[in-house]
Amino acid sequence: MPASTPLQSASSWTPLPHLRQAAEHAAEPAPPPYVPPAQPPRSLLLRVLQDRGGLIDAVLNGGQIPLRKILLGALIACAMFGLALGVNSAYVQQPFVAMLKLPAVMLGTLGVCFPAFYVLGALRGSSLRVREAFGLIGIGMGLRAALLVSLVPLVLFFSAVGSPYWFLLALGLGVAAVAEVGFLATLEQGLQRLRVLRQDTISLGLFRVWCLVYLVVGAQFTWSLRPIIGQPNAEWVLFGGHGNMLTYAVQQIFGG
Repeated sequence: MPASTPLQSASSWTPLPHLRQAAEHAAEPAPPPYVPPAQPPRSLLLRVLQDRGGLIDAVLNGGQIPLRKILLGALIACAMFGLALGVNSAYVQQPFVAMLKLPAVMLGTLGVCFPAFYVLGALRGSSLRVREAFGLIGIGMGLRAALLVSLVPLVLFFSAVGSPYWFLLALGLGVAAVAEVGFLATLEQGLQRLRVLRQDTISLGLFRVWCLVYLVVGAQFTWSLRPIIGQPNAEWVLFGGHGNMLTYAVQQIFGG
């Protein structure tokens, strides 16, 4: 059998990694094109609610957003949510302690999970910079803060009328879930826009795995800093104990 020439070898070579990346891009539906409003809102709150695409484009194109103002608003929103959850407690100190615990949950969860968010993108060759990653997270935090503030009156009302513990627990989990879905959906919107603007290789599949890790870490932080609401007919404690939330759940389910 005649040996193949270098030209034949070169023509038969297939760039498998590039084809694989192209197939991944083709398999995922392209997001709809961003259409900016005719008159962008002037206030930061309205921009977060109505023009997140414009804020995302500004971040990815080297612009600046008021991250400090957004972070302050996010901390205040978490504190208000904690106050509303703690009002139902028989102990006067519980609402004020909850005001400090929920902002700590937010900051702790982001602090633990941000390195993985950035490094997983960098491993896939993403061009996302640290400053841009902080900007996208800031936009998501702004939407989460707006959602929390809008739902705090509902939580405060049901806390003030003496709702049972299980009801407040379910309501608090529901409100937190809505806020976190808004936060993570904004992050995904930003990564989709990054892929469109730069043909970036960041993986949305890996990002969704990171979302699960983020939610588990947030739940563990909340578990470690419990009680937030305060159980009825129980003595007041600052912290309800430590331990792993997942192993505790498994033990409760299987009676271990």
